[in-house]
Parts: sequence; structure tokens; C-alpha cells
Amino acid sequence: KCPRPCLRRPHVYSTWNRVLYPFSCVMWTCKAHDAHMIATVVNEIKSGADAKACIRMLREPYRNVDVEPNLGSIATQMTGIRKLLLAEGHPVPEGFSLAREETKQLKKQRLTAKMARQDETLVIPDIERLLMRTRHLLENATHATSLSRLILGLALVSGRRCTELTNGRSKFLPVIGRPYHAEFHGQLKRREPQPYVIPLLVPHTLFIHCLDILRDKQGDVSGLTNEECKSRFVANANAALKRGELAGMPTCAHVHSLRAVYAKLVHHLWSSPWEVNRLAQRVLGHVFVEESIAYVGSVTLRGGDALRGTWG
Repeated sequence: KCPRPCLRRPHVYSTWNRVLYPFSCVMWTCKAHDAHMIATVVNEIKSGADAKACIRMLREPYRNVDVEPNLGSIATQMTGIRKLLLAEGHPVPEGFSLAREETKQLKKQRLTAKMARQDETLVIPDIERLLMRTRHLLENATHATSLSRLILGLALVSGRRCTELTNGRSKFLPVIGRPYHAEFHGQLKRREPQPYVIPLLVPHTLFIHCLDILRDKQGDVSGLTNEECKSRFVANANAALKRGELAGMPTCAHVHSLRAVYAKLVHHLWSSPWEVNRLAQRVLGHVFVEESIAYVGSVTLRGGDALRGTWG
């Protein structure tokens, strides 16, 4: 049975998605609920239900607990429904979208949240120590090293998303004459991803050695979707980060923060003709430079003055 959104049980926060809307009300919706709603609405659409009826279904759980609908959650469910319908070759009903005013409201909410994230600065107190301890972690990695520690080390030195490292489909090919670079195949969040060269903070041979250990320990993940990979590995990696298992990183950070730290480190270590936002766009694979601003603006590096621009 599908769990309903719940206004209680904050002790299950770590396995539920926290939803704030309106800001005076705290609400959780679990992934089982989202999956249930997506499957239910897809079946209704296949049975001939129109767009308005389906949107009412997505809003119904919020009415049950007398809470105003969370537009972000509903928009995410709509995206899941569209993807599932298109994957099965079924047309999406006309008008299956948020109202224009709701879309404006959602964009405003997301912009506000992004600005709030930029106000939270992550300070790396000693980048030389961070680089040294991360390289030591990877150089000494074995099959006895935990999955979470491997993910953290690989994510920091490559700037890749956790899912890009754990879904088993990404490739990191060598670049002739550039031992600290890789040709990356498998960029997520792009409709037509193209391979591109990324800098690494450790030699390519060491990176691939540790990636092979990670994939051996994972076993066969070919049957998992990207979302399932994220659900399986991200929470444990975040917990390991908070326990201080990546020496030199603040315990308030999370796995996705490592992308921002990586981009700032690349800008610090290499001599580049681009300013930091433009460089972050290139090494992180963002389409627009605006996407990168939220990353690099929230990270402050300290120490390592002698390393500035010395890696090439």
C-alpha cells in the first residue's frame, strides 16, 4: 500500500524527502508514494483519462491532509509520467502541465532556494591536506575499502556525480600525453550528451584502478536505473562524509558539494584563460554558465598558494 504524505514522524527524515510548502508547514513524501502516483496516473492516461483529471489525482494526497500542494513534487511526478509514457510510445495528453501562474510560482521558489544555497559558504580550510589525504585514500584502496569512501574519493578527483560513477555505464578513456585527464562519456542531465575531456586530480591510471575496484564491489548494476543507483549509494556516501571519512572535507558537506570543490580546485591548480564560472561550466559539463555560478560561488578555498597554476 502506498504511504500517504505525512505531517509527522520526523525521525524518518533521512529516508523521506522533506517538502516545505508553505514555509510554515513541514511535509514529507516518500519515494514509494511518488512511484505509486506515477504508475497510477500512467494507467489512468492509458485508460483514456484527460489531463485535468490526472492533475487532480496528483493533488489529491495534499487535500487529504489539508496542505497546499507542493508544486515542485507535482512537477517532478509529471516529469516521471511523461518519461514513462514516451518510453512506452504513448502520447502525453494535451494540457498535462502546471498552470502558467503555478509555473511562475515554482520558478520563483526554485530561484529563492538557489539563492539561499549560495549564501551558505563551504570553506575548505587546507586544500593541500585535502589533496594529499584523498590521493592517499585512493592509492591505498583495496576491495576492503568501503564503497562510500571509494565514491567520495572518486567524486572529488573527477567532479562527477555519484550516479555517473555508480551506474556502470560511464567511461573514462585515457588522453594521450595528458596523464591527469580523461575523456568522459556518460554525462547525465543532457538530452544528447557528448564526450569531453576533463581534468583529474590524480593520474588517470590510479583513477581507473579505483573505479574498477568500485565496480567490482558493486556487482552487476546494469539492471538499475540512474534513480535507483542514486537511491542505493548517495545516502551512505553522505553519511560517510558526515563521519569525516574524507579527510580535509568539512563534515557539513554532502556528496554533490564535491563537484563544486572539484571545479574550484581545477581553477586553482591549472593555469586557465577562463574565469572560474566559465571553467566550471566546461569541466562540469553544464550547458549554460548560469548553472555553474551556484556551484563555485558557494565554495571558499584556503591554503595551497604554492600550488596555484602549477599543474599545467
